[in-house]
Amino acid sequence: MQYTNLGFACGLFLITLGFPLDCSVSENRISFEDEPENESDDQEHSSSFPWAHTGMNEHWRLSNLIADIDQALRTLHQFRGYRRITAHNVLENETRRKIFSIICSNPGIDMTRLAVLSDCNERTLRYHIDQIVEKDYITIYSPGKSFHFFENHNAFSLREQKFLSYYSSGQTGKILSLIHQKPGITRREIADYLGVASSTVTRMVQVLAQEECVRLVKEGKYTRHYLMSDLVSIIQRMIPA
Repeated sequence: MQYTNLGFACGLFLITLGFPLDCSVSENRISFEDEPENESDDQEHSSSFPWAHTGMNEHWRLSNLIADIDQALRTLHQFRGYRRITAHNVLENETRRKIFSIICSNPGIDMTRLAVLSDCNERTLRYHIDQIVEKDYITIYSPGKSFHFFENHNAFSLREQKFLSYYSSGQTGKILSLIHQKPGITRREIADYLGVASSTVTRMVQVLAQEECVRLVKEGKYTRHYLMSDLVSIIQRMIPA
């Protein structure tokens, strides 16, 4: 009875997928020369089979069920156009190829912006990213709760990944961009440009200074902000104008 229920569940699953269940699987089934043709014959012959009371009957039913499921899945894969994803064909998919291209053009891009540029919802995006990461085409840098994506194969050092992750993130990225465009800008000027409180700028700049992304130069009553020299060259080399 339990095998019948399992077969019914598998059949219901395949029907849900739109799979035709009238495929032939007889060549893979285990058969016996004296296999009964109906239930009455089964009862009539049960005492004459040497395996009738040893559990082999159940083993035979289970083996046939496994053969049925195996054949059904093989046919389903062919019917659905199933193809195993490998490192050689992972980027043949148009969506994955687009995602990979966006990441290469925008190193350090986060999930939110990547979803917008790729026109994918988060669930679809995560699925394709998992496939690309698994095949070692991209790597992920996660300084906290956010995820930032880079082309793999040692294309970026850890310092470059850290800086580009900040540079592509919200207000932090806007602050770094302003400092890059206006070297020596003050905290008050940054706050005015972004329309945020000076205390917010101070907090973010302190983090960036601790991460050695910016340097602070005191000039009288003003503190001026500059990008570290090696990071300026990273922006010029890696980030589209």
